[in-house]
Amino acid sequence: MTNSIKDNKTAYEFLKGEGGRVVTLSDGNTVTLFNIDKYEKHCKQYFKKNRTKLNNLLSEDIPEGFINRQLNDSRYISKVVKTLLSNIVREEGEKEATTKRLVPVTGSITSRLKQDWGLNDKWNEIVAPRFMRLNELTSSNDFGEWDSKINAFRTKVPDEISRGFSKKRIDHRHHALDALIIACCTKKHTNYLGSLNSERENYGLKESLLIKNKQGDFTKHFQLPWANFSTEAKEDLEKIIISFKQNLRIINKTNNKTWQWEP
Repeated sequence: MTNSIKDNKTAYEFLKGEGGRVVTLSDGNTVTLFNIDKYEKHCKQYFKKNRTKLNNLLSEDIPEGFINRQLNDSRYISKVVKTLLSNIVREEGEKEATTKRLVPVTGSITSRLKQDWGLNDKWNEIVAPRFMRLNELTSSNDFGEWDSKINAFRTKVPDEISRGFSKKRIDHRHHALDALIIACCTKKHTNYLGSLNSERENYGLKESLLIKNKQGDFTKHFQLPWANFSTEAKEDLEKIIISFKQNLRIINKTNNKTWQWEP
């Protein structure tokens, strides 16, 4: 419960603003958070021999080394996953570490395809009812209003609670949406976008990938994987039933039993 309140802040940054607060836990019990003075005293008492750890605990910013470590971990995990998946779909005679059947896709590519394929708009339509309900509960328009220019409900979040908020991640179905985009992404997409990033545009791929305007010229937008793709994607996402873990025990409490040998 405390971690969910802390969100993506460092411990020092969190307690600087919320120190002394009483937090109700999932089992109904309560805890009182350290105020900033008690937190500093605690850290200096138990981590005085580890200056790096102490400095990290007393920092309001995430240490650069911590970010680099996470990036290195992600790169290593990606490399291992590519090897494992390549062994599943590898064709006979292939010796490359990454098989040609496997298409590694970066976040920037999925973002581009999501926009071009109209899935951002469809996602807004999926989550809009939740923001409309918040307006009803608060008797306000703090969480969005109808925009006649785009003929859709434009969602928003009040500034005081907007920090760390992501409209994508309030609904677990975003994983299914990302999986759909990745499944429809081909090597042609990655090769073409890679050529743009290297300033060597691959004109040979335009015919099969990009949309043409009325004058017959290529636009910068990718063709849909198939007709009615975005509409069908929304319909299927709305059929997904999401499960949520219930941490609050209503009927019984956890009972842990152990065996102990006594001479």
